[in-house]
Amino acid sequence: AKNLLSPCPPSLLKALHPSNPDRQVWLDSYAEEKGGLERHEVFERISKKQYLALKRQGKIPDALPSMCVLVIKKDKEGKPDRAKSRIVVLGNYEDRIYDKSKRYAPVLKYSSLR
Repeated sequence: AKNLLSPCPPSLLKALHPSNPDRQVWLDSYAEEKGGLERHEVFERISKKQYLALKRQGKIPDALPSMCVLVIKKDKEGKPDRAKSRIVVLGNYEDRIYDKSKRYAPVLKYSSLR
């Protein structure tokens, strides 16, 4: 990825567009990220039909949307070193699904740190 010809694209669609000269670099980066998630069994792929059937039965919660974040990592000199893709879940949609009263965050007083 040291030979990137264009700046970091704002979306995966633009990164993978046939007119993008760095299309193959971003495709490889995305495949690496997706492959890692599949190897670690982070998710299970099901069809939309299967999802809707499970949803009707009440066996699974609503699916959270995801997106791909693209970043160009740079070396010590600030030159492009590699293209990095990261698939992330949009957790800001979670409040619509899970009851806020069942969540908590541990709190630590500053004086306890001493």
